[in-house]
Amino acid sequence: MKLSLFFIFFIAIRLASFAQISFNLEVEQSVQGNELILDFIVERPAGSTDFAFGSSNFSVFVNASALNIPGMYKDPAFDGPWDNDNNPTNYFDVSVGHNNSNYVNMNINYIVGSPGTGTTVPVGRTRIGRIRIPITDPTQCNSINWRIPPLAIKKHDGTSIKSFANFINSTYCLPLCSDAPIFTQAVTNVCSGKSLVFATQNASTCSLVVANGTANVQISPLDSSNHLLQFSGVGNLTLRFIGTNGCFKDTIVQVNENPQLVSFNNLCSGGTFTQFSGNLSPLNWSIIGYDSTLSFSDTSLLGNQSFNTQINGHGFFTLLIEDPITHCSFDTLIEIFQMEIIEPQPIVLCNGDTFSIHLNNNVPYAQWLIPNSFVLLNGGMSLDSFVVLKTNSFGMDTIRVLGVDKNGCSYDLNYVVSVDTFITQFQITQSIDSLSQTIILSPYSPVSWYFNDTLLATNHDTLWVTQPGSYYAVYINNCGIYFSDTLNITPTFKNLSSNYQFSLYPNPNDGSFYVHLKKSGNYQLKIYDGIGKLIYQDKFYGNQHFIQLRNLTEGVYLLEIEGIGAQRWIYKK
Repeated sequence: MKLSLFFIFFIAIRLASFAQISFNLEVEQSVQGNELILDFIVERPAGSTDFAFGSSNFSVFVNASALNIPGMYKDPAFDGPWDNDNNPTNYFDVSVGHNNSNYVNMNINYIVGSPGTGTTVPVGRTRIGRIRIPITDPTQCNSINWRIPPLAIKKHDGTSIKSFANFINSTYCLPLCSDAPIFTQAVTNVCSGKSLVFATQNASTCSLVVANGTANVQISPLDSSNHLLQFSGVGNLTLRFIGTNGCFKDTIVQVNENPQLVSFNNLCSGGTFTQFSGNLSPLNWSIIGYDSTLSFSDTSLLGNQSFNTQINGHGFFTLLIEDPITHCSFDTLIEIFQMEIIEPQPIVLCNGDTFSIHLNNNVPYAQWLIPNSFVLLNGGMSLDSFVVLKTNSFGMDTIRVLGVDKNGCSYDLNYVVSVDTFITQFQITQSIDSLSQTIILSPYSPVSWYFNDTLLATNHDTLWVTQPGSYYAVYINNCGIYFSDTLNITPTFKNLSSNYQFSLYPNPNDGSFYVHLKKSGNYQLKIYDGIGKLIYQDKFYGNQHFIQLRNLTEGVYLLEIEGIGAQRWIYKK
């Protein structure tokens, strides 16, 4: 137990030895009317050792050319806890003084031999007292610097604690105007090369005070309150805005560097486009606008010094490079070329026609590889951006184009040309004399079939005939319009039910009926509508099969069993 108590006592002593007196001394300055206000502040950090001020002297230099130092006085309404009004037992009044030249004092006066230990400095910021100094020249400014060597700062017991103090000087020169210009629109960070409007109140002129680095500014007054500032270079600028009464206000502006696009390569459609930045990294890359004829594998990349994306198509796009810290950016418009055949498109011709093929303007010349089915007509040259040709045969053939665009990208295009020919014979090659037979045309398709001059919904070169009437076909190609001969089918056709090998019952019906055959076997069944279109097929085994169809148009249909025969089926809802 004694060992434990000794250990705790030892730790307490060690901790106490690490804690010490520590405090900051600072003067806050402001302007009220025609007076400069100086507030003397002590700031004690948390965890530091308690202490109480004894008799102490605090002194700072001020701008004597702009201030009436002999006219200075203490503002008793702002005395701190080390004044007679707050602790009459230990302290006299806080007093102030000056040297009639360039500094002022504030003094804490401890009553020597008084009981107690004085007023402890609290943790945090505490005002010691306030000095007011009349302003004689409001066009100037004032900065604060401590007059450290002659100062005497003591504890209540008379021990000096000056070595524990951190004296904070103010490098900022406070304008001595109560109505100094006010910024209504200003910035502290700008990008080099940018122009911005600084808006103020009560500022008639603006000037450059200090420029660091390569930063510079061109100032153009717009009116009595607004100034257009154009920034260049990189660094800090101190700008001074001066009012009509001579009062001024300074502001510091950081001019930041813009990203730069050092190089890029491969502007060929279908290739990988790579861009490199030079001065800053990492950067954000994005494609912010592009033609609909372009497509990209990636349109953005965050935090890198280069950007790769595969591009297809042709047209313009805008590349934006941005510094993610300063948000300074650079953008550029880039064009991607692509060799294309633009006229005619597509190429479908008639044998013997003369035609031309043109490439787009991105290709200054091309080599044309022309097959024997075409004749080159434009002077025999094959290195132009266009060719004039004449067809020499019919069918399909391919023209090959080898070209280089304005970016030096090479292309190899194959273009298929379809050539039709004139038809000398277009006729029905297999006629019929009854229904449920097929009309066969000479081999041209697709064709348009007409029944009684009404267009049928089929385009094959054969037609299943189910009704009496007039039938013919029309064929159209790039060389002309051709009509077949007309086939007339009269009502004097065979009775399909006279020798049938199967029966339908009931018939007519609503789509639900049976097919009955004389003997069992494997059968394939097909049903056609009135224009010969196959609408249903099925396979079955046996001598009886049930069929159920719905949502058909009322009328006459043809039911065929392969190898057996066909019958008319009447559908009636």
